[in-house]
Parts: sequence; C-alpha cells; structure tokens
Amino acid sequence: MVLAEPGRTEESLAAYDKALRLDPDQVQIAQEREALLTQRGRREERRTVEVPSLPLPKIFRFPPTGRYRVVSLLLPLWGFCLLALGAVVLRLIILNPPPLPLLVGAIVLIMVLLVQAALVLRATSFVRGSTLLLTSEGILYNAVSFQMYTPWSNLRGVGGGKWGIPFSGLVLREPALVDRKVGEGLQQGVAVIELTRWMIGKKDFKKKCPFLHILPIDMGLVGNRWWQGEFGSYLRQYAPQVVDQRPTL
Repeated sequence: MVLAEPGRTEESLAAYDKALRLDPDQVQIAQEREALLTQRGRREERRTVEVPSLPLPKIFRFPPTGRYRVVSLLLPLWGFCLLALGAVVLRLIILNPPPLPLLVGAIVLIMVLLVQAALVLRATSFVRGSTLLLTSEGILYNAVSFQMYTPWSNLRGVGGGKWGIPFSGLVLREPALVDRKVGEGLQQGVAVIELTRWMIGKKDFKKKCPFLHILPIDMGLVGNRWWQGEFGSYLRQYAPQVVDQRPTL
C-alpha cells in the first residue's frame, strides 16, 4: 500500500484517504499517512529556505592574467623607453645645437616620441584600470575610455569578439545603445555604452563598436577563466541563464 515514491506524494495521500474511508480502523494506514505528511512538510520546508544572497554592490578588479599580464608588463616598459629616447635626443640638441633643418627634425622626432609614449602609457592604464561593478540591477563595466552597463536580465550566455585581440564576454539579448548615459540605462533597464572624455576617435568607435552585442569581461580584467571562482558565483546567482548556456571556450 506504500505509494510514497518521489513525485507521487499527492497520489499516495489520496490512496491512504480512500483506504481510511473504507476502513477507518486501519491503524497502520493511518500511521503511514501521518508519516507521509511529515515527510512532505520537511521537503517543503527545505525548499522554502532562502539561499543567502551574495553581497552587492561588488567590485572586481583583478590583476591581468595570461596574455594580458604579458601585455601589461611590456606596455609600460615600451612607454618609458620612448620617453627615455626622447630625453636623449633633447639632451643632444641642447648640448650640441645642430643646424636649423636638423633642429626642426629633432624637435619633430621628440614630439612623435612623446605622443607615442603617451598613447602606450594610456593603454597601460586601460588594461590595469578596468573594473566591474556588480549591482542588484546589473553590471557596470568601466573600461576608462568608456563605460558599459547592462541589466542582469539582458544577459543570455557567453561569447567572443575581437577588438585588436580576441576577447570573451557576456552576450546580450538586446544590443547596447551607444553614446548614452549609464544613468539612462539604469532608469530604462537597457544596455548602454557611455563614452568618456578619455575616448579617442569617438566617431570611429561609434561606427565600428565591437561591444554592441557583448559585454567584454576578460580584456585585462579577470583572465580567461572568469566564469569560475567568485565572479562565477555571482553569475550563477544573479544571471543563471548565462551559466546554463556557457559554451566550452
């Protein structure tokens, strides 16, 4: 008479009730029914226990890993070498002033070296300055030259793209709106990309923006295994659809 198999609790209770209606004096049936009710109550109690939420807001700022670590080490070295070379040329023209044509050429060379050094050091700050801010509403990615926001519900999986070098990130259900304010995205519940004053070539970036459909994650931020560890725990809790649809990268 025991029908208390997983998923058949209600069917079992109905059978016990029918048996007791036919013969109310069946003590064993009554005891089994009470035990089944107790078992069901314990299962429902376990289901109603809330899983503690991971604390928000949460900032992720990881040291670069893998290829990004190599890049982050070489970029400042390259930038300081360019500055040193510019300083050497400047010292030479101060100690031994050349003829005017050579002097003009030397000044132009120094300016080119300074501009290149500034661009290289700027790229270094991007690699090391990127952060992820996780809030109850969604994810804010600060890439120094731009900020990108998307709600949790707008994430649908993991994918990849290319911007100079390949990168992986979180694929968006709806594309991001370019050159919009982060505050606007928060209010309307949509993905947006806000360009900052550090962005160079805004017109070209808006035209060829590679982040319309993907929020870049591992570009110098958390490495190639960013879906694991603590960051992965946040994804599993606040965007389980991403983990369910994560391909093997």
